[in-house]
Amino acid sequence: MIFHSLGTTSPVPGLDHYVECYPAKELLDPKREIVLALSMNGKALPHDHGAPLRLVSPYDLGYKGANM
Repeated sequence: MIFHSLGTTSPVPGLDHYVECYPAKELLDPKREIVLALSMNGKALPHDHGAPLRLVSPYDLGYKGANM
């Protein structure tokens, strides 16, 4: 699956958004503890926390987290 985040990225000039991909097998593997968050505290995920969707992959050293 390919994820596109919104907004510009400062480390790579000319790139207008961040792109990350994961095989579906990794997303579904419970040992990887990947989270696709749509809400926080019972409410829609706020913009400051990555609305409308936030991908969190704790075992990828944080570099594969993406705010959609």
